[in-house]
Amino acid sequence: MNFEQELIERLNPADPVEPLSADEIQQKWNDIESIMKELRLTGKIIRAVPSPNVLRFEIEAETDQGGSISPAYHTLCKQTKKKFCSKLRVTRKGYSLSLEIPNDRQQFVPARQLFESERWKNTTMELPVALGIGDHYATVMFDLVEAHHCLIAGGIGAGKKSCTQMLLASLMLKHSPEEVKFALFNLKFLPFSQYSESPYLLHPMITDYQETPMGLETLVVEMERRLQLLAEADCRKLSDYNQSGKGQLPYIVVVLDDLCDFFVAKEWQKSLQAIVNLVAKGQDAGIHLIASTSRTAPNALANAIKKVFPTKFVFQTAFSGDSHLIAEKLLGKGDMLFIQKDQSITRLQGGFLEDEENVRLLDGICDAYGTGNSKQPLPEQPAEEPAAVLPRLKITKELRAMVEQVVKALLPSEIVSIARVQRALRIGYHRAEYLLVILEQRGIISQQSVQGTRSFLVSSLEEAKRKLQG
Repeated sequence: MNFEQELIERLNPADPVEPLSADEIQQKWNDIESIMKELRLTGKIIRAVPSPNVLRFEIEAETDQGGSISPAYHTLCKQTKKKFCSKLRVTRKGYSLSLEIPNDRQQFVPARQLFESERWKNTTMELPVALGIGDHYATVMFDLVEAHHCLIAGGIGAGKKSCTQMLLASLMLKHSPEEVKFALFNLKFLPFSQYSESPYLLHPMITDYQETPMGLETLVVEMERRLQLLAEADCRKLSDYNQSGKGQLPYIVVVLDDLCDFFVAKEWQKSLQAIVNLVAKGQDAGIHLIASTSRTAPNALANAIKKVFPTKFVFQTAFSGDSHLIAEKLLGKGDMLFIQKDQSITRLQGGFLEDEENVRLLDGICDAYGTGNSKQPLPEQPAEEPAAVLPRLKITKELRAMVEQVVKALLPSEIVSIARVQRALRIGYHRAEYLLVILEQRGIISQQSVQGTRSFLVSSLEEAKRKLQG
């Protein structure tokens, strides 16, 4: 028995999801056909798709002269809803309707059932995550590398926490602490307090509102360092770099719980900017964000934040007016929508991992790897001090020319700032920040003072060039 199987054995024995019987499916099929005959609809039921939470009927609908679905089908929806409390969704492929009828008994999906499935055992994904069970009772999985970054949205008790725990458990089962690290931002502390001694932590779990901007900006600095390493190694992504023989870097999974809480601190704009930057470029550096939120209303969470996350998991929520996140009313207790990068939507029952199971899993991991030997505290200085976080950076010919341009443009005024570098060279924020790191490491400019200012330590461009050669 390998170590992964030993950990799975610590979970509760799986009570497999019980499929709907053929008689149950046929009975509801006949009921819908009867309603269609009463309404004199000539469309036909194409197929029935069972799942742990709903039975979906796909109906080929007739259209009116304008090519739209006949209004009579809205009556069919109302009649079916009155009988079964079903949901209606109009698909874009052809003109078909999907009638989703809740099962008489909603079933939980035990985590162990997913981790013992053939699909999980045979996966070749880089960062596989077992998500739940969907259509035809098939195991639903996804690769976090391909998903890039995920937003988990839903009301309290709908299944967000269990979804996050399933995600972290999946990564811990398939990868060692040397291969994957977690950066947990848990401002409520209690939801993920059991991870406080995990050897997978990149640094101690952040639970203080005032530490979040610094923690996020430190990750941005690490992202820029990694991107520079990848560029020097001529690699496009982290897996290519790790296979190149030039070094080994772990994936970093950043968990933000609850996202709205990050914007109540005094420096919330720094947190927002850091999150947007990590979502924009982090995936290439092997940094992936998992953010959850229980408040999806526009006045609680800006649409700009929702849109930057390419992958979304949507659970039941009290607020149904948000078209970006809430596609339909759900049943709660793990019933969810999996919205992928291509905007395809999969409805499924999410896996359920009890707190006691998770503790036993973490105990097994700590017994094998120790308790947080790799954890490093956050740097005491602000994250704007990247020179103190990064090793001495190599300078390519292109970077040397850009650094010399910065000195030539800013030395006469003796005022050094990222904004001035951006204006002088017409480059982005992080590229400008990176150039200041080089200038500071080579002793050309000072460290940032308490007031946030820097000054030149050289009096001429020639002196700066000599320091660059050193």
